Amino acid sequence: MKILFPLLFIAFLTSCKINEVEVKKFESIKFKNIGENKANLELMIPVNNPNKFGFTISDIKLDLALNGKEIGKVKKTTKLRIPPRSNQLYPVGIEIEIDKALGNITSLTASLLKNKVGVKAKGYVKVRKFIFTKKIPIDQNEAVKLFRDK
Repeated sequence: MKILFPLLFIAFLTSCKINEVEVKKFESIKFKNIGENKANLELMIPVNNPNKFGFTISDIKLDLALNGKEIGKVKKTTKLRIPPRSNQLYPVGIEIEIDKALGNITSLTASLLKNKVGVKAKGYVKVRKFIFTKKIPIDQNEAVKLFRDK
């Protein structure tokens, strides 16, 4: 009996097929608020989870550049739960330090007028389910709408 339970548990874990979770290109960026040296943004990110189980996005580490100018590192500010078998947009709140962004004010102003900005993000998104974690690498360079149409 002592051996049977661990063997069944191992058989159960190895029989689970995990499909790749797909994080697609950013859809839009919203500026939530701007403080003295930090800005809170909301990224609308499409996530396709074909698995039979949901998971939580536990960490986001990205180096972010707008219009080719690095503005700093991204930290996740919201907890995000992805349900099973879902394919939809999720708002991800992030916080950036804006010291570097202020040096690029003319480029940002031009982007506001065009309603588009070139976003380069490189890093990873870490997802978690129970005790299991997986890092999904992100390397995107896209033109993104600043304000999503409602």
